[in-house]
Amino acid sequence: KVSVLEQDYKRVLAPTIPKTEQGRPPSDFFNWAEELQRVRESIHNLEHWDQIENQMIAPHLNHVFQLLTRHYAGKQEEEAIWESWKDRYVPELLTLLKVMRMEAAQKSAQKISALRFLIDPLLPESRRNEPFSRKAMWALVSLPGVTCVLNGIRHPFYVQDSLTVLQWPPLPESRLLFETLHKAQTT
Repeated sequence: KVSVLEQDYKRVLAPTIPKTEQGRPPSDFFNWAEELQRVRESIHNLEHWDQIENQMIAPHLNHVFQLLTRHYAGKQEEEAIWESWKDRYVPELLTLLKVMRMEAAQKSAQKISALRFLIDPLLPESRRNEPFSRKAMWALVSLPGVTCVLNGIRHPFYVQDSLTVLQWPPLPESRLLFETLHKAQTT
């Protein structure tokens, strides 16, 4: 559906928008069906998808929607066509973005599941059901000689994970955990 709506945009709306000397031509403002299909297989995990969505897709869409809303303001017939198209396009695009997010989350879950399979037997029973982020932080802060871990506290739950783990006693045999992961990666 996104692709069909983008073709409608190129056929009906793009020709009414003057081209600028720099930047994309108006016909390329909405190519998300094609672009997302092209990058779909290369998305590594949920964090990677978040970067794509927040640093590429959202800023571009915000800019283009503002630009075109200003362009069509006061042009009654064209403005109505633009608003109608936008009202149909946005929900379909959001649905596509949710599907992409879900696929990225599944990739993350598969990777974490494989890591859990390797490390959980090396953890005390009482910590095996903890979130993976806490296990990772705990393993790092338990290594002899490690006095600081920079974990990129971008969300409040990262802070909570860090504060929780700091209350735990050091993980016995933390080095064995890393050796196991290294061995699994090299075989």
